[in-house]
Amino acid sequence: MQDDGGTANGGDDTSAIQTFTITVTAVNDEPSFTATNPAASNEDGGAQTVSAWASFNAGPNEGSQSVLSYTVSNVSNPGLFSTPPAVATDGTLSYTAAADEFGSSTFDVLVQDDGGTANGGDDTSLTQTFTITVNSVNDEPDFTAANPATVLEDAGAQTVAGWVTAFDPGPANGSGQGVLGYGGQPEQCGPVQRGAERGEQRDVDLHPGGERLGQLDL
Repeated sequence: MQDDGGTANGGDDTSAIQTFTITVTAVNDEPSFTATNPAASNEDGGAQTVSAWASFNAGPNEGSQSVLSYTVSNVSNPGLFSTPPAVATDGTLSYTAAADEFGSSTFDVLVQDDGGTANGGDDTSLTQTFTITVNSVNDEPDFTAANPATVLEDAGAQTVAGWVTAFDPGPANGSGQGVLGYGGQPEQCGPVQRGAERGEQRDVDLHPGGERLGQLDL
């Protein structure tokens, strides 16, 4: 420091030098992560795992920090899942769609780092929203029928009215489907003709070959 008294007559207007220290305390910066909507999966596709789905960014000059946890919330259409979406600390996304379910669901994700909140720090990222899509897959249909009555050799063309008594398109989400056709080609008879429209009984036409007898499977 220097005063305004000057240095006349050997005066000294300047103080001795002193040393001081300024300390800037670290404050945890808000973390972030990068992720995109996962690729669509298929109905009844089982457990889904998307490795490295989320990429973590601790913030400037905080490379030593790591993920404390990812939090998933606000899952829409929860009935789509038997195991809801979750994100592991390494950024792996996992979920399992419920049996015979398809559609889409949005979910929110945020990440928390291990830097704490001391001195007003921020250890939690902004929330981001993503969408999971499960594609529909046609389920195997079924039908109900019984062995037709035995016929005599050389009896000619046979028609069994209402042979197919019920058509089942599969799980409830396929209830709007109808019969495209019935078909088969046993070794000892002609083709099995297409049945009637959905909701009605079905007929089957058999054409045994001349002088043939025995049993056949449809």
